[in-house]
Amino acid sequence: MQNWKLINDSAQNSIDDMGSRSRVADIADSGFASGSHPKLKFNFTVDLEFRIPIEGTSSLVGSNRMEGLNIPLKTATRPSPTIAYTDINYYNYRTKVATKTDYGMCSLTFYDDADDKVQALYKAYLNHASPISNLTANMELDRIPEIPFGQLSSFGKMPSNAANGLIRVIRLHHFYYRKNRFMRTTYTCMNPKINSFQPDDLNMSESDVNTITLEFNYDGLNIATSVAG
Repeated sequence: MQNWKLINDSAQNSIDDMGSRSRVADIADSGFASGSHPKLKFNFTVDLEFRIPIEGTSSLVGSNRMEGLNIPLKTATRPSPTIAYTDINYYNYRTKVATKTDYGMCSLTFYDDADDKVQALYKAYLNHASPISNLTANMELDRIPEIPFGQLSSFGKMPSNAANGLIRVIRLHHFYYRKNRFMRTTYTCMNPKINSFQPDDLNMSESDVNTITLEFNYDGLNIATSVAG
């Protein structure tokens, strides 16, 4: 983890009443040059906790420790709630009144690794949520009347123990040092619902790695800070 240092490189000068320039005292350290330095973007992990075991994955994917991350995470967006307002008219007076908080969507972008850890997650979630993704051969489409009702649905019935979604929580952990203590801020997104899986394009004109992006919304949010180690 790299250190962050803010240095007052140049001294401020002022002109006194006699017209000569005098050195102004250095700006007092408010903490940004020592224990309250900005956090760094690349110190983060994620874990996904499933309500029911999904074939090809475990009930917990990822880690809340930097040294234990077992899934190739590239980028993550943090929750960005916005408060919606509406205009209210009174006699000779207009104001805005809050009506709801919209938490919006978050996204996780993973490297499409050669061990297929992310592909397994992608495939397992899709197969469980969408029956039509379980077709084993195109020939099955030639005998649609013989296929049991519901097996060609685009979205299937959720099990009773997963009525609120297949994933219980998605936790994003951001790590940093504060006064020589290793800290962790955790964003817990409750009952996340995956809106989309977005594998990026294949392209013979580029020499680059592949990624898969997962976008989701959620029912609730908890933000907590704790000592990480």
